[in-house]
Amino acid sequence: CIADRIRNAPAPFHFSCKKVDAVSHTDWEADVTASTIDGSLVSRSGAQRIHATREEGMGWDMAAQQLAIGLPASTFALIHDTSAMTPAGPESLNGYDTTKFTVDTSRASTAEVGLFRSTLGEKGSLTGTVWGSKDGCVIKFVLDVMQERNDGSLDKEHFEGGMTKR
Repeated sequence: CIADRIRNAPAPFHFSCKKVDAVSHTDWEADVTASTIDGSLVSRSGAQRIHATREEGMGWDMAAQQLAIGLPASTFALIHDTSAMTPAGPESLNGYDTTKFTVDTSRASTAEVGLFRSTLGEKGSLTGTVWGSKDGCVIKFVLDVMQERNDGSLDKEHFEGGMTKR
């Protein structure tokens, strides 16, 4: 949903996303309206400006893609509608009415354990907090993912980000 809102903003918002792992730290920031995207991507490679107007067509699509690439979409898909997500109540956040969810794959139902183990590995886990709007769009997220490698070591990733109404 965040990627869709970047492409077709129903109202102006500020987008941010951060990904940290063992080898990199990447930050995406942008102000998004129905007609402009103006932001940046900062990583070990340096800073890159992200700017486009809707009239640019392909440039608009590229700017939206640059922002959305940092989103942990497969992580959201993995936990969506599972027992790993527990509602923690309504919360007004960043200008949106949301429901707060705590996330912890160790709470998985017996039926879901196999899914999480096959995706994250025996020692893998996913924990954090997600705030979603009534229409199911993620407004804010803070997630820690540990995925087991074939050699038994763990890859750790931290994601955080979301949208703030302007």
